[in-house]
Amino acid sequence: MLAMLLIGLHRIASRNDDRPGRPATVSIDLTMVAAYVAEATTLEPADDDASIHRILDAAGDTLGWVAKTSPVSDRIVGYAGPTDSLILTDESGQVTSVELLHSPDTTEHLRKVLSDRRFWQQFVGWRWGETANVRVDGVSGATLTSLAIAEAVAWRLSGDAIGESVAGPPPRRSLRFSDDPDPDRLRRWFADADRLRPHEDESFRVAVKDSAGDVIAEVIRTGPLADSVIGYQGPSEVWLRLKPLADDAAAVPLESREVADLMLGNSFDNQPYVDYVKQEYSFWLRFRDRTLGSLAELDLDAEEIDGVSGATMTSLAVAETIRAASASWLEYDRQRQQAALAAERSIGSGPRSLRIHASATEWITAILAVGAIIWSRNHRRGHRWPRLLWQLTVFLLIGLVCGNLLSVALFAGWTGGGVPWRLAPGLLTLVIVSLLTPAITKRNVYCDHLCPHGIAQQWLRPRRRRRLWRWLPTLLRISGCGILALAAVSLITKTPVPLAWFEPFDSYVLRVGWGASLIVWTLSLILGRFDPMAYCRYACPTGMTLAYVRHDASRHALKAIDVCFGIATIAIWLFVLTA
Repeated sequence: MLAMLLIGLHRIASRNDDRPGRPATVSIDLTMVAAYVAEATTLEPADDDASIHRILDAAGDTLGWVAKTSPVSDRIVGYAGPTDSLILTDESGQVTSVELLHSPDTTEHLRKVLSDRRFWQQFVGWRWGETANVRVDGVSGATLTSLAIAEAVAWRLSGDAIGESVAGPPPRRSLRFSDDPDPDRLRRWFADADRLRPHEDESFRVAVKDSAGDVIAEVIRTGPLADSVIGYQGPSEVWLRLKPLADDAAAVPLESREVADLMLGNSFDNQPYVDYVKQEYSFWLRFRDRTLGSLAELDLDAEEIDGVSGATMTSLAVAETIRAASASWLEYDRQRQQAALAAERSIGSGPRSLRIHASATEWITAILAVGAIIWSRNHRRGHRWPRLLWQLTVFLLIGLVCGNLLSVALFAGWTGGGVPWRLAPGLLTLVIVSLLTPAITKRNVYCDHLCPHGIAQQWLRPRRRRRLWRWLPTLLRISGCGILALAAVSLITKTPVPLAWFEPFDSYVLRVGWGASLIVWTLSLILGRFDPMAYCRYACPTGMTLAYVRHDASRHALKAIDVCFGIATIAIWLFVLTA
């Protein structure tokens, strides 16, 4: 039942896409085009690009052109994957209509975008080969979805004009990070920064000027170069401050330009993970005083860039963005220098795809997850000193070093956006072990042996149990179920709910400071001094999820949680099948 519930939620979150992250194959045919151009009688592939079709009438005259954004723009993704849109132009290459064919993003976001007539009207008038620096307005409440659609259209149109050889487009203004740079944000680097001037053709390059109008530095924005790397919830933009060039600047190749400092700009990822990354000095130190060539070839595994504890996916996505943006700029520079070869390059070729990051923290997490299975069957776990040694190891490594704790926020994010197995293979191993072992071995390995908060409660166990108010355990159970329901609702409605606030697990990241999660952490430990493991037994929604899949002698009995899960599963599948 739990599996059916999660599958149903994922179906809703991915709009019933059979291949998450990939657009469905939709071929251009005459019937499709005739719905927009009534006089169309024939489609004829263009001589220089078979993915573009000429629209002809009965007399053989050209009425216009039609093309799809997929697969050329498949590198541009929204929440769940790339979109596919139909582009129609007149005979001169001026856009007359853009229609959505397919998107794996959520139904709720797509409804907002499809119902916003102003969003679709802004494409009318764009011209093929003239969209390198266009601006678009996203749809409020569906920003990533709408900007992914718009940027895919812009990339598809940003090659040479129809009839000319198709060349790789120059890096264009990012639609996700389209705001003009603010000089106030850069005064951390340049106290006398007065105004910023983006490069006329290369929107990713920004010249910093003082009050006299003199250029004092050059800053690179990763948005126009690489803004499709998704972290926990969305892409992030990084600003790179380049070291000034010497007098012989013309002799310095681009790959030898050095980065003096970096700064995290705007981000679609959720708080507090973005703040964790901003505050981690050692993380940014890995990228300073390095050349663009070395950043473009950055090997996160070999250089042991493990990410920021507690914000692993966000920080690794930032590192991937830095590498991808550097590689994209160097690629663009090579294309510009070798214009004759540009026509042979694919407009969709971009930075390297994500690889599996077998970092130290992920190795530690995976080893401890598998080791817990062995430990749970070892008779020494009942002896005081071996048990204490295991608990200290788990508490320090899983809790404080790796920060890889299970939570409802984690389950909700993975259910909605897909499993980032390349970014977090160790955490994925922990999830698999935690879900499968209760059903197979009858042991709740994670709660009993791997959860740092459960270990902390065991250490604070009172010598004598005190009775709680009779109504308190019931209230705690209701609160745990309520958090699970809130997570499901947030997936269905795509409402940005900070689920991490309602559990104590973010508090094990030392840089969190005071927050709602720390309040829950404190209250749960105080409660554990009166009633042993009270939070784990009554209130923990993550523990409820793991306990639900545990096979025990009472599984035949119908309980309240079975009724809740059953009603939720039926309701979600009715929605999936009827929406």
